[in-house]
Parts: sequence; structure tokens; C-alpha cells
Amino acid sequence: MFPARRRSLLLKILLLVPAVWFCALIYFTATDSGRNDLNMPKPRFVVDPNDPIYRKGDANQAGEKGKAVKVDKSKLTPEEKKKYDDGLTNNAFNQYASDLISIHRMLPDNVDEECKTEVYSRNLPNTSVIVCFHNEAWSVLLRTVHSVLERTPDHLLTEIILVDDFSDMEHTKVALESYMSQFPKVRILRMAKREGLIRARLRGAAIAKGTVLTYLDSHCECMEGWIEPLLDRIYRDPTTVVCPVIDVIDDNTFEYHYSKAYFTNVGGFDWGLQFNWHAIPERDRKNRSRAIDPVRYVRLGKKCMTPLGFGIAGALFQLRNAVSTQCLDSPVGEDAENKAITPYPCHEQGGNQVW
Repeated sequence: MFPARRRSLLLKILLLVPAVWFCALIYFTATDSGRNDLNMPKPRFVVDPNDPIYRKGDANQAGEKGKAVKVDKSKLTPEEKKKYDDGLTNNAFNQYASDLISIHRMLPDNVDEECKTEVYSRNLPNTSVIVCFHNEAWSVLLRTVHSVLERTPDHLLTEIILVDDFSDMEHTKVALESYMSQFPKVRILRMAKREGLIRARLRGAAIAKGTVLTYLDSHCECMEGWIEPLLDRIYRDPTTVVCPVIDVIDDNTFEYHYSKAYFTNVGGFDWGLQFNWHAIPERDRKNRSRAIDPVRYVRLGKKCMTPLGFGIAGALFQLRNAVSTQCLDSPVGEDAENKAITPYPCHEQGGNQVW
């Protein structure tokens, strides 16, 4: 038997050795993790930092605050003229002008004063933003994505799902994946064949993780505070499908034209099934106390929001006709006549062309 003092010392040693090993284990684990982090592959940037479209915060850059970019084609070199013409041919809008504008460009703060006084719930649901595209121009597509990333509160944005409807242009392949690898919330879904807008959106919805589905075109820009009014409407009534008021981005100059709430129009079809914008019917105007009140509506634009599962499991919309890439939608299913489809004037988002 050891004396009491030696037993006490031996006990201390026995307790100290495991403690030292434990501390060493923590230290080496931490340093190994640090080395692993340093050795992890970084996003493969495919951008030229001197290219004007990647500049951020330059108030003097072309197109900032939604200003028009006017290109004098007569002053362009032969190579630039070809680029100008090719952009128009491929996109039906002035890609040359778009490529002079930052993908982070700021838009004017023209929100209606009434909208600024609106108070939204602190418990808004999150959303998956689904953007379908086919051979979309690089600068336009990136501007769409960045407007969502930079103007949507992080806790409300679950993800952005880019659904590639069988694009074949080079920039939509490796370059796009390389660029988007910087953003953990952006996912790219590739279609195996050309499916069209509706099927592409359904594929995006099938993998979405957010509580609410938000559909956007691949050629639009969202203003600051764009998402809260729409999510608030769904939070208050989960059976509501909310449509935005769509501002106009000029297809030639990319000037942003803001629409005041009292100019809100609704989309509709004539008897020849041609789509056009119409004034709010008088019967609906009488039921509205403010210009920013939602409009009960039965025809969807191509940008809308619906609670996840409501439009999919309930088969809410059935495609009846398609003219000029627009869809005439009819609510179907149990109690469909009570489901509200409402354009909301306090949401602003610009779109520069029809799909």
C-alpha cells in the first residue's frame, strides 16, 4: 500500500493525463479543421473584375437608379455593331445595353407613401424563389438573381431554384454553375429536354424546401422590400395566391418605369384570347377604400406566389389556352371559387419582356 500522500499524488497524475490528452485532441482537431477549411475548393469565379457589370456601388455607372442607357449604334465599331445586333436577335431586347449595367444596380426609391406605412407580421413564412430560363442573357439573368439575394431578408429566403429549360448557349452551362457556386442558397435544376414554362415550374416546385413558392421571370429586378407585402398576404390567408404589380423595364434602354398604385391594371383576355392589360373593373373599384388595396382577380401573371402544397396537391390551376406565351388559368377543385387571386400594388418588380 502507498502512503496517503503518494496515493493522493498518483491520483492527481492519473486525472491529469486524460485531461492533457483531451486538450491535445481538441487542439489538433481544431487545427486540422482549419487546414481543411483552407484546403477546401473555393468558388470558381468566372468574372472579370474590370467588367462594368460586376461593379457594385458606383453611382456614376450606366443605368444606376433605373436610368436609361442610350447607345448610339452609329458610333460603334463593326465588332460592337455585330455584338449589338446579335444581342437583339438572340433576346428580343437590347443585351448590349444590359451588359453596360451592373448586375447589382440600385433602383429608385419610388414606393407609394401609403405602402411605406404598412405594417407586416414578424412571423412571415419563408419562401423558395423559382426562376425558369432558356438561353437567358448572362447579365439579365444574374441581375435577376442578385436583386433577389440582395433585397430579400435572409431569414425569409430559403433558396433560389434556377430551372434551366434545356438551354444550349455556352454561358448557361459551366460558367453559370461556376458563378452560382458562390451562393449556397442558389440551386440549378437542369431539364433533360425542352419542357416549357409550366412544366419547368412544376419541376422546380417539386424540389422546393420553402413554405411558400415564389415564381419570377428570368429577366426582372426586384425592388427593396418586394417580398414582405406578398408573404404577409399569404400569412394572413394561406389560401391566397398573390400576384405582383409588374413595373416596366424598357427593352431598349433598360430604364425602370415605376407604376404608382392608383395606376394598377389587371391582365386579361379578349374574346380572341389575346392578352392585354385592363383597368380595374368599376365593380371592384367600389369595394376598395385605398389605392394600395389588393384586387380580387382570376387571371395570373407569370409571377405569382402560393403556399407550398396548395397549388400542387390541390391542382389549383388547369391550363386552358396559351396565346403569346400567356396562360388563361381557371381555378379547379373543391371550393375553388373561394380561393382568392390578388394582385397587390405594394409589391414592385420590373420585367422587361414576355417569355
